[in-house]
Amino acid sequence: MMTIGITGPGRKVPRQSAVVRIIIAAIVAGIGLLLLSLASDFLVDWLWFSSIGYLQVFWTTIGAEAAVFLQSGRALPSCFG
Repeated sequence: MMTIGITGPGRKVPRQSAVVRIIIAAIVAGIGLLLLSLASDFLVDWLWFSSIGYLQVFWTTIGAEAAVFLQSGRALPSCFG
């Protein structure tokens, strides 16, 4: 006697729900808009300082802001540790 194995369709991998995809798309869009805003502010300031001949002031300001950001990032762990 010979038996024939009949099998149904293979297991399907569960798909991401539409809600998860919408949430991911909203997060990506929000990050994109934030970066666009920062880039436009930077560009406008750069063009303005350049047009009035004070480009060195612009770069000094950017350097000072970066230094404060980095130093506050270094000091933050000491507040919690």
